[in-house]
Formats: sequence, C-alpha cells, structure tokens
Amino acid sequence: MKPLIFTLKKKLQRRLDLSALTPDRLAAAQEPAEIELEYGASPVRAGEMFSISGEDAGHIELRRTTALVTRIGAHMTQGQISVKAHGGSYLGYRMRGGTIRVNGDCGDWLGCDMDWGRIDVEGDAGDYIGAGTRTGMYGMRDGLITVWGNAGNRIGEKMRRGMIMIGADAGDFSGACMVAGTILILGKSGKLPGYGMKRGTIILGRRPDRIGATLANCGVLKMEYLRLFFKQLSRMGSRYRFFRNFGPEVRMYTGDTANNGKGEIMVLLNAAR
Repeated sequence: MKPLIFTLKKKLQRRLDLSALTPDRLAAAQEPAEIELEYGASPVRAGEMFSISGEDAGHIELRRTTALVTRIGAHMTQGQISVKAHGGSYLGYRMRGGTIRVNGDCGDWLGCDMDWGRIDVEGDAGDYIGAGTRTGMYGMRDGLITVWGNAGNRIGEKMRRGMIMIGADAGDFSGACMVAGTILILGKSGKLPGYGMKRGTIILGRRPDRIGATLANCGVLKMEYLRLFFKQLSRMGSRYRFFRNFGPEVRMYTGDTANNGKGEIMVLLNAAR
C-alpha cells in the first residue's frame, strides 16, 4: 500500500504541533483530514494545513515541513514516519517504538525522553539530542538515534540507556550528567564531554577541544571488546560498513571523579573511514 502522505500546503506563521499524526493515532481515525492539530494557541484540522493522499496509516510521510513544526512522532509506539523536509523540534519526543527517518535537518530536543525506537537523520540536528527535558530525571532510556550530519551542544545529557551516533561534528558538553548508554561521535567534539557523568561510554573519533580536569587519563589502551562492537555496527547496513576499518586502540579517560563517576571516554586512535 502507498504511505499516507501529508504535504504541507500553507506557509507556517507559528508552531504547528504534529504529535497527533502518528501510526497509533491514525490507525484509529476514520478520517485523517479531521484530526485536530495545535497551531500556536489555536486548533486546526489536518485537512486545513495538509494535502492528504495514500492509505497506509502504518507508514506516514510528511512533505514540505519547516523548522516551525514540532513533536513529530511524539509518543509513537509502532510503524514508520518518513520526513522529506525539516523535522522541526522535539522530533520523537517520548517515543516508545517504531522508526522515524528524516531526509533533512532537525531542531533541538531530538529524541528527548525517548523510551525505545529508532531515529535516523540525514542532515544536522540541534542541541539536547536524546537528553532529558527540564522536569525529567533521565534522558533517553533506550533506542537508537543516528545523525549523519553535525549536532549541537549537550547531546545525551542525563541519558539512561541506548545509543546516539553522530556522523560529523558535535558541540560542547556531550554526555553531560549521563547515567548510562553509549554516545559515538565520529567527527570533532567540543569542550568538556562527559562533564558530571556517572556511568556510560563516550567514544570519540578525535580528541575533543578540552578534556575536563576531573577526568582521569588512563593512557593508551587496547579495548578488545571494541572489535566486536564495530563488527556489529558494520552489519547494520551498507552505510555502516566503514566501521570494519576501526581498531580497538584508544586513549582512555574515566570519571567524572568530581561526581564519583565510573564512566569512560575513549578517543579512537585508529578510526579510518
């Protein structure tokens, strides 16, 4: 069946909340055009904002969206959402299953508070990827987030479980206060990764701009389990095959000792792409 396609037909003047357009909600809806969306402080029907075609509510496709859309895929538990433009902010907020693929950029708070599922972003993303919102104790609790472009600051802040992979560069404070999970940054990293971390693993393709003074330098080590880790990543698809060239030699840092942390930061010494 053809995906259920929503093509934005109006120029947005304020935030448009798309959390109602998920496979879960649409499977129970008799008429997608009648679904109510929040447009700023006013409700609108989906049919007023989008041209709608197709029939498979398990696979939703969003077209011509801009940076003013928000909460795509929020709370979804199943199915697939494909975004053929900008993913907006809070994409995948508290998602609990399914897959979101973005053929473009995203804003801040990508995958924040997510419990499970997979998010793939072809372009760049903003700050707080996989982080916890201000009122939450933890960030993402499980799942996989892949951003093939650049990322902003504080990715994985308060992260509890799961994995975040950044294909290019990242900003400052990656993995700040993380509790567990894995963050992999293949490009340049900004200042103070792992600031306040308790546990978890941060793997960096290059040495960051600045390492915190409360992270203990353990020297150069050969972490043999990384061979298995990179081998498994290389089997995720043709896009990931370059991981076969990665070696297990790293410069290891542990901490954050100021927080009695037992986390680890590994700077790869053999990360040929």
